[in-house]
Amino acid sequence: MRFQVLTLFPDAFRALAGYSIIGRAVQSGLLSITATDIRAFTADCADLPPTGPMRQEAASAGFYTPEHFPGHQYPRLQIMTIDELLSGKVAQYPRYAPPSTFRRAPRRARTLGQQSGLV
Repeated sequence: MRFQVLTLFPDAFRALAGYSIIGRAVQSGLLSITATDIRAFTADCADLPPTGPMRQEAASAGFYTPEHFPGHQYPRLQIMTIDELLSGKVAQYPRYAPPSTFRRAPRRARTLGQQSGLV
């Protein structure tokens, strides 16, 4: 049997596959495992700016108005690059919620007694 595994950490996967029943099956030739770095199939585009269609898609998603902040609108879809995040850009969203959204759970009285045994 032959398995091809796509992973971010092929060396770690190969090391783990050498143990236990799987490792014995590989050594005996019953099983073949190939671990491939999934990044080999991606384009190195992390430093490219968002394209026009990407920005149009984000703009077409519109805005939402939070229930507790009726006067504020926030974009439904926001595009940020890694460079923007590292330079301090943050997503636009309500930064706090009014205390009325959180209710305190009622206190439960402790019952004093003997601890039950384990099964």
